[in-house]
Amino acid sequence: MNPKPRIFTRDFILVCSAAFAYSAAQSLVVTALPLFLKDLGLAAGFIGGFVGAVSICALVSRLPIGGAVDRFGSRILAAIGAGLLGCSFVLYAFIPFAPLRLIASMPLLLPLAGILHGAGIGTYGTATNSFVAYTVPQARRGEAVGYFGILINVAQAIAAGTSLFIVARWGFTILLGVGMLMAVLAAVFALILHDTPRTTGTQSWSSYFQIEKSSVAPSLVNVTLTLAHGVALTFIALLGLERGIENPGVFFTAIALTSIVARVFTGRTADTFGRLAVVIPGMFLIMASMMLVANVSSMETLALAGIIYGVGIASAVPALQALIIDLAAPERRGAAMATYSGSIDVGIIIGSIAAGQIAPLIGYGGVFLAASVSPLVGLGILLFYARVNRVSLKGTVE
Repeated sequence: MNPKPRIFTRDFILVCSAAFAYSAAQSLVVTALPLFLKDLGLAAGFIGGFVGAVSICALVSRLPIGGAVDRFGSRILAAIGAGLLGCSFVLYAFIPFAPLRLIASMPLLLPLAGILHGAGIGTYGTATNSFVAYTVPQARRGEAVGYFGILINVAQAIAAGTSLFIVARWGFTILLGVGMLMAVLAAVFALILHDTPRTTGTQSWSSYFQIEKSSVAPSLVNVTLTLAHGVALTFIALLGLERGIENPGVFFTAIALTSIVARVFTGRTADTFGRLAVVIPGMFLIMASMMLVANVSSMETLALAGIIYGVGIASAVPALQALIIDLAAPERRGAAMATYSGSIDVGIIIGSIAAGQIAPLIGYGGVFLAASVSPLVGLGILLFYARVNRVSLKGTVE
C-alpha cells in the first residue's frame, strides 16, 4: 500500500504563512476602511461605491495575472501583489496628513490608493491560489485546499476582531502601519518560495486575458454562492438593528470558527468521495442558512445560521476550487485560479448591488430570502454541466 503523499512540505507551510499574513493585513484595513473614509468627511454613498470599486479593480487584475503566473511563475507575482497592497496602505495613511492643496485633489489621491489596493488583492490572491494549485498532490488536493483556507479564516477572524480595537486605542495611522508591516511579511514569505513551473514558448498579450474554459461552469456556480456572502456582508448589520439583535457580527464569528473546524474534514471527504458529493450538500446548507437569517429574531438563531453557513461554505467552496484545478490543464492552472478568484469578486459585487436595489422594495428579510434561491440556481448549473460533460462525482470525465 502506497503511503499518502505529503502535504506539509516547506513550500506549503510557507505559502500558508504568506496567505495568513496577507489575509490579516487585508482584513485589518478592510474592516475599518468605511470608518476611515467617513472620518475624512465622505458621504455614505461614496463610501459604498469606493469599497465596490476596490473589488472591481481586484476582478479586472485577476485575468492577466492568471496568465502571467502560468508564464512567469507565482513567486514574483505574489511578492508584487503584497507590495501593491502595502503601498495602498501607505497612501491611505498619508491622506489625513497631506497639505490642504493635496486634500483638495483627493479625487486623484484616494482613487489611486483604491486602484493599488484592488490590484494588490487580485495579484496576490491569484498568485498564491495558483501556487497551491501547482504544488499540492492531486490525491490530497481537497484536503490541502481546506488547510490553506483554514489559515485564511483564522487570520480574517483575528484581524477583524482587533481592527476596530486598534483604531479606538491608537488611531487609523497605526492600524495602516500594522497592515503595511503584515503585507511586507507576506512579500518576504512569497519571495523565499520555490517557483512554480512555467509554460514554454512565446505568448501573445491577448493570451494573458483569456478565461480558462474548463473553469467557467464551476466558477459560475461559485458566483451563486458568493452572491449570498455579498448580501450578508452588506445587510447583516442592518437586519440585526431592525430585529433588535445586539451583536449581529456573531453571524460572521460563527462562520469563521465553524469553517476552521469543518475544513479539516470536508477536504478529506472531497478527496475520498468526490468533489460534487461535497459541493452539493454544502449548497443546500448555504440555502438553509439564508432562509434562517431571513426569519431570525434572536442572536442565538443568528449564530446558528452562521454555523450552518460555515459548514456549507467550508464544504462547497474548497471542493469547487479543487474541481477547477482537477479540470484545468497543468499549464493553465494559473488562468484557472484567476477565473475562480474572479468569480468570488463577481458574486460579492452582484450580491451587494442587487440587494441594495431590492431592499427598499422587499425589506432586509426579503433580501435574504431572495439570496436563498441563488444556490439552487448554482445547483442547476452544476448538474447540467456534469451531465453534458459527463463529469463524475470525483470530478473526472467518464
